[in-house]
Amino acid sequence: MTIDWVALFEQGGPVLGVILLISVVSLAVFLERLVYLRNGYHLPKSLLNELKHLGSDQANEVIGRLKHSNRPVSYLVLKMLEYQSHGSKETAERMRGPMTMVQKQLMRGVDMLSTVASIAPLLGLLGTVLGMMHVFQTINTHGLGNASHLAGGISEALLTTIAGLLVAIPTFVAHKVIRNRSLTIMTAIESELDNVYETLFLEKRHDQI
Repeated sequence: MTIDWVALFEQGGPVLGVILLISVVSLAVFLERLVYLRNGYHLPKSLLNELKHLGSDQANEVIGRLKHSNRPVSYLVLKMLEYQSHGSKETAERMRGPMTMVQKQLMRGVDMLSTVASIAPLLGLLGTVLGMMHVFQTINTHGLGNASHLAGGISEALLTTIAGLLVAIPTFVAHKVIRNRSLTIMTAIESELDNVYETLFLEKRHDQI
C-alpha cells in the first residue's frame, strides 16, 4: 500500500505545512550542533608541557599551533597568553568575557530546539481545533450524511495532532542531548583552562622560587 503524500499534506492543511517546516529547522539545527560539538576539546599533554617551559623562542610556534586549531579551548588559551603579562589576578578577570562568548557558542541552537519542542504540540492542537471547526461547518452545511466532507475535517485534526507530537518528542530528546553535550564540553574546557592557568602562573612561580 502506497501513501499519497501530496494528498496527505493537503488533508493536513496549512498548519501541517508549518509543522513540517519547523521539523526541518529542528533537524538542521540538531545536525549542525552534532558536527560542531563532535571535535575534541582537550589540549594535548605535550602542549601543556610546552606552555610550562614556554620561552620567547617557542612562543611563536605554540601560538601558531593554537591559532590553527578550531577548538574553543585553543582560543581561550590564546587569550590567556595574551593577558598573561597583566598578572594572574587580572588575567582571571579578563578571561570572563571570552569564556562567556565560548559558552554562548556551545549553547547556540539549544533555545531553538527547546522552542520547537514546545510549539510543535501547540501547532498540532491548533490544527485539531481547525479540523474540528471544519467538521462542524460541514455538519451545519451538509448534515451528517456527507461522510467524505466529515472525513476531511477529521483527517486534518488527526494528522496535525500526530505530526505535532512526532516533531515535539524527538526534538525534546535532541534538545536534551545537545544541552548536556554542551555543558559537558564547557566543564571540560574549564578544567583545561585551570590546568593552563596553573601551568602559566602557579608552576612557573614555584619554579622561579
